[in-house]
Amino acid sequence: MKKISRLTSALMMVLLFLSLSSISFGGVSPEITASEPTNLENIGPQLAFYLTRQGQFLSDPEKEANGVLKKIGKAISEVSDLSGKDLIAYAAFITTLDMDKTSSNPFVPIEKWTDSQKQRVNELMDSNKDILEKIATKVSIPQVGYYFKGIVDPIKLSKLIEDLIANPPQKLKIKPAQLSKIRDRLLPLLSIAKRAVLAGSFSEKGITFQLEFLTSEETQKLLEMLKTVGNFTFSKFIDSEALFSAAQIQNSLPPAEAMEQLSQIPQTEIVKNMLASSGLDLEKDILPTATQETVFSMNLSPKGEGGFPDARIIAKVATPSALLELLPKLKDFATKCGFFVSTEDYKGVLTARLSFFLLPTLRICVALEDNLLYIATGRDVLVSEIERVKNILSGKKDAFKIPEGVQRYYRFAIPLLNAQLQEILQSPLLANKGIPPIPNMDNAENFGVSTLQTRVVDQAVELIVEIPFK
Repeated sequence: MKKISRLTSALMMVLLFLSLSSISFGGVSPEITASEPTNLENIGPQLAFYLTRQGQFLSDPEKEANGVLKKIGKAISEVSDLSGKDLIAYAAFITTLDMDKTSSNPFVPIEKWTDSQKQRVNELMDSNKDILEKIATKVSIPQVGYYFKGIVDPIKLSKLIEDLIANPPQKLKIKPAQLSKIRDRLLPLLSIAKRAVLAGSFSEKGITFQLEFLTSEETQKLLEMLKTVGNFTFSKFIDSEALFSAAQIQNSLPPAEAMEQLSQIPQTEIVKNMLASSGLDLEKDILPTATQETVFSMNLSPKGEGGFPDARIIAKVATPSALLELLPKLKDFATKCGFFVSTEDYKGVLTARLSFFLLPTLRICVALEDNLLYIATGRDVLVSEIERVKNILSGKKDAFKIPEGVQRYYRFAIPLLNAQLQEILQSPLLANKGIPPIPNMDNAENFGVSTLQTRVVDQAVELIVEIPFK
């Protein structure tokens, strides 16, 4: 029982975290007035989660050769007396009244749902039947494996938070400052979506799931801003040999509109004044050069200067000629911010190297070739990246391909982690620094290359996660 409670709690936190990482939102916190706490029997579920077994998958975890599957199987089999069942279902019926009960468990198993609760859970699932079926076709329900689905209702969670603020449970001993943070930070986040829907599967092939955040009317304008226009051409530069890589495409707002939004942030005025001291104007000089597509790659291998990890960024510059004209002023600005800047024609590439006085061993190297801005942790790394991109453009090296319509793509080659972790620990940067030995990650060899993809579609944000097993 406790394991499922932790599982459902973790699911709620994952849903909230992923929604925050996909879109940002600023809103006015609602006024909360005192009210009577809601009766448990009269509320609908804030969350519902189902897990269904197909075939006899993981019925005997000890026989599994894959260490990851063995651990997952054991975790499921240890859930109270539900190990032999083909269906596990829990729903969250939470009120502030429950928070003052020492023995209260708001995550209620299906066997203990009242008739009213069953009806309300069924209504929640039925109202999202179409979207669940759509997601199910994408995650591919296995013939032998587990299929899971869940729904979080942010509107009901918001009502719970409002109830919590208006009637703070004595047991929780929440301070007024903490209540203010809950109101100011969590409620605007919950207002982003009117529903979060999850469906996924896991089998001997791996874990796949999709989260879909159905946006509320208040955030439709924000969603339109996040939609991108044009093809994601930069995805072809994703490095298939890197430990971690990421790529994204985003719209560039007109400078005046972007400036209007930035003016609402108090720190913007400080940045404007700092830029002005070097003859730069934030709206006229900096914002028009904003990048539209970026690719980031990283290996823990200490190939960067000073033994730093190999990290690289490629960015598509909107107006490279304008950026070149600003270089003298940008160099002056960097110097005033505490950076030492040196330029050099290195192996046929004009490069700039920046080092910060507080961290002189870290050197950031920059180069501009055509409309591509390159940033790396060393000049050799920089030149190597430029050469890799040129080979892709010329057809000498295969271009990376991602599914159509993806706007953000993250790739994590877990099998490379252990070897690279030991490399960086033995590098000049960390060797003999008193760092205790760090063991290898268990079962890393049982994973394939994992990916996270996001799309902004009509009235929704989609997140697709794929974690293959070997």
